[in-house]
Amino acid sequence: MDANTFLTQGFAAAWELAGGSWVNPPTGKDGTTPLAAKLLLQFEGISLADDVLDINKYSNNVMARQLLLTLALEKIGKPATTVNGELVIQSWLKQNGLLFPGLTIENGSGLSRNEAISTGQMNQLLLTARNPSVGEIFYNSLPIARSDGTMRNRLMTQLRKFLHLKKKPEARIKTGSLADVRAISGYVVSKSGKLYSVSSFINHPNAWKGLEAHDQLLTWLLEDGPEPKHARCSRSLTPSHSSPAGGSGNKTNPKPARLSLSGYGTVGQQKQWDHWKRLLPQHQSMDNLAILEMHQSPILRPLP
Repeated sequence: MDANTFLTQGFAAAWELAGGSWVNPPTGKDGTTPLAAKLLLQFEGISLADDVLDINKYSNNVMARQLLLTLALEKIGKPATTVNGELVIQSWLKQNGLLFPGLTIENGSGLSRNEAISTGQMNQLLLTARNPSVGEIFYNSLPIARSDGTMRNRLMTQLRKFLHLKKKPEARIKTGSLADVRAISGYVVSKSGKLYSVSSFINHPNAWKGLEAHDQLLTWLLEDGPEPKHARCSRSLTPSHSSPAGGSGNKTNPKPARLSLSGYGTVGQQKQWDHWKRLLPQHQSMDNLAILEMHQSPILRPLP
C-alpha cells in the first residue's frame, strides 16, 4: 500500500469512527505546502516508550517495522528505508561492542524467512539492554507470564505455587512464531531473586509441539535453574541463526530443520537435557541439532 492510500484510508476510517460522513470519498495525492499556509492542528504520537511497550506486549509487527523506519528517518534522513534502518542498528551495536556476524535484518517486522540472529547474540543483546538508563523501560515492555500480552496464558499453573511468596518470581518473555517456528527471549526472575536472560529458537515442522519444552525451560529457571558450579556448562554447539523472536505468519520454512536452545541463565545438567529432548519435536538425528550454551549472567543482579 502506498503512502497516500495508507494516509487517506486511515484518516477516513478515523473520521467515520467518530461519526463523520462524506459527501465525496476523500482522495490523497502528493502536493507542496503553500508558503502562506498556516498550521491549524498538530498531533503528537505516543512516546517511544509506549511504542515499544505495544510492540513487545502484543507482538505488533507493523509497529516494529515503523520503528525501524523511524530510526532511519531520524538518524540518516529521507527516504526512510529498511536498509538505512539496519545501518543505524549496526552502528549502535558497534558502539556497544557487540559484533554479530550473520545478523540479517530484512524488513524489521519479524515476518521474514531471511532475517537471522543466533540465540547467543540475542542473549548478548539482552544483557546489554539491562545496563543503559532506559533498560527498565525495555524490561517493563516485555510480556509477563500469567499476566499480560502474549504470555498472559502461559505458566499459569507453574506460577500459582509461588503466590504465597512476598517477592514473587516472574518471567518477562518476548514470544515469536511463524509456521514451523517457535521462539522465546527475555528474562526470568527466580524464586530466590536471581535474574536470568534466556533465548530459545525452534525451527522444525513440528515446532508448535515445542511450547511445552519452552515452558519447562522457563519453569526450571523460576525454580532457581543451575547451581553456580553448573552455571557455565555447554554441549557441542552449532552456531544457530534462527527466525526472529517476534511475529506470526504462515509461510513454510525452506531451510533445513534446525533447533537451538542457547543463552545466559539456563541448563547444564545431563538429566535436564535428557528431559527436554523427550519434549522437543522429533528429529531424524538429534546429533545434528544445535544444543545448549547457557550461563548465569555475572552482569545481571536480582531486581530490587
